[in-house]
Amino acid sequence: MIRIKSQQEGFRRCGVAHPGSWTEHPDTAFRAEELEALKAEPMLQVQTGADAEDSGGSSGGLTCKKLTGILTRMGVEVPKPPVKKADLEARLDKVLSEPAPAKGNAVADKPENSGEKNAPAADGQGSEA
Repeated sequence: MIRIKSQQEGFRRCGVAHPGSWTEHPDTAFRAEELEALKAEPMLQVQTGADAEDSGGSSGGLTCKKLTGILTRMGVEVPKPPVKKADLEARLDKVLSEPAPAKGNAVADKPENSGEKNAPAADGQGSEA
């Protein structure tokens, strides 16, 4: 089985408009060179073989209660019940597909480590060393 998900709804590659949600295709749906092109395409996420069969979506077969707990711990707003499992899975897919926020180097960001000695203080006076 081959599973494909596009970052942009309807993105076309290899003669197929790929939706923004995981879609399953039989192993014979694409020729070898097409499958390699799909895997190389940055707009697509492609899973094949055991990876595709084990996944079953980002939720991995979790219940609505567990999905709600995971999303809440991730800081994602979750609607009050009743809520569809597909909606929770879509929120999780969205969060997991977003790039992680960049983390600055706290040590390098501090002025005292910038290599500048006797830099002017906030009041305009230079510090004495």
